[in-house]
Order: sequence, then C-alpha cells, then structure tokens
Amino acid sequence: MGNSLTGHVILIVEPGIDQFVIKLQTALERRGAETLAAREPARAIDRMRQFRFSAGILNYDDASASLHELIDELSGIPVLLYGGERACVDSGRKVPHLAFADARVESIVSALGRLLEPVRH
Repeated sequence: MGNSLTGHVILIVEPGIDQFVIKLQTALERRGAETLAAREPARAIDRMRQFRFSAGILNYDDASASLHELIDELSGIPVLLYGGERACVDSGRKVPHLAFADARVESIVSALGRLLEPVRH
C-alpha cells in the first residue's frame, strides 16, 4: 500500500473514542497521515481553526444539527461519512461516504486513499 497518505492531516469525528478509532488512527498513520480525533462536532470545528485538514472521516450514526454544521464547515475538503444507511440517505451535501452498518477500518482507509489520490491525466 505504501505511504499514499503522507502529508495529509485527517480529522476523525467519532462520539466513542474506542478501539475502532484507535485502529483507524493507527492504520492511517501507517500510511503516512497525521490524525486528530474529536468526540463532538463542536470540538472538531474548534480544531479546524488550529489545523488545516486534508479530509474528514465522520461517524454518521448519531447525526445531529451540529454534525450537519460540521459537514458544511468542511465543504472545502473531502468528507467520508460512515455508519448505517442514513449516512448516504440523510446527507444534505453530496459527499463521498461509506454506508456500512459495521464500517471496517480497511474499507475507510482504502476509500480515503482513493479520495486523496492525485488526479492523473
């Protein structure tokens, strides 16, 4: 796989910072990315003032007004939503998403790598 994410800073928003998030961060960092995890959309918005993110990975299982606000704030970068089918049905913004009831780390990392690949002509 190589280090295709080298130089990218990835924002992860997940209400439960648990083993899944730790595995996700580890997998992204092995590919060269830097990661920052936030439990709440409001905290993620605060972090956006401190860091320049390349992409966002958001759990959409507990969609809320503040999560929609965050998605709008992230309008300039790729956003990957994961969670149940609501991730693709409810999203008001056309964003890349993974609609898995049980998202897998490998699927998220692979999809993010494809999103951030340089366009080849």
